[in-house]
Amino acid sequence: MQSSFVRWQRSSRLLLCSVLCGLVCTTLAGCGGTYASRMEKNAADLKAGRRQPGGGAVASDVSPLLYAGVYEIVNTQSQPTGIKINLPKSFLDPSGTPLFTINANVGDLVEAVQGETTLMVWYYPDPNGKRMPAILSYSRVPAQPNDPAKADALLTAGFDAPPSITEFTSPAGKWRKTSVDIEMNLPSESISGAQVSVPARNDRYVLMTSNENILIQAIAPTTVADNFFSAVEAAVRTVQVGPPAVTGQVVQ
Repeated sequence: MQSSFVRWQRSSRLLLCSVLCGLVCTTLAGCGGTYASRMEKNAADLKAGRRQPGGGAVASDVSPLLYAGVYEIVNTQSQPTGIKINLPKSFLDPSGTPLFTINANVGDLVEAVQGETTLMVWYYPDPNGKRMPAILSYSRVPAQPNDPAKADALLTAGFDAPPSITEFTSPAGKWRKTSVDIEMNLPSESISGAQVSVPARNDRYVLMTSNENILIQAIAPTTVADNFFSAVEAAVRTVQVGPPAVTGQVVQ
């Protein structure tokens, strides 16, 4: 009797193992390689910006020029600035690892302003075989409450002829923008590399709060990929502003 019971126990265990194996195969969508195919598709979707790290579809309002995940800008001491943004795809690999370096504003690569400036610098190969910088910079600039003249001074400083100013509104508030083609000395290969005089473009964006201005600039040679400046504008439109960046209400 006891041996029959033992045989029944063994049969039950074998049946349970068979059921569990079947469940695992079903969970993996078939044991014939479908799971691997799904993982390959997920990786491709991440790279194309159709999927966020950790799963989930990309929000419909995120431009295809941008990485789906949100990045919080840090200063040159790696401290958070309170500015969150969807960065251009070229600045991050598909897993979200930054491909850019964070640098101080050495050599006044961007307009020198009173306040802290963070440079996010990505180097790309230009047609002449050099690695040239595409720069996205962030500055917070103290200002008098509701001082549009100060904001416009940031947009036009350093140009021989004052550029025209345009406006657009994002969830963060009202931005003012200038875009100027200009000959610039930019470092090749690294932030401390030899300066090269190249035709370049400088786009500036200012978001005015009651006590400070948030200044974002895009600087790159005109040989950069055509969509770089479009990607930066799309990125600016995703900006989320939180402490310590804002010291007063955003001016709408």
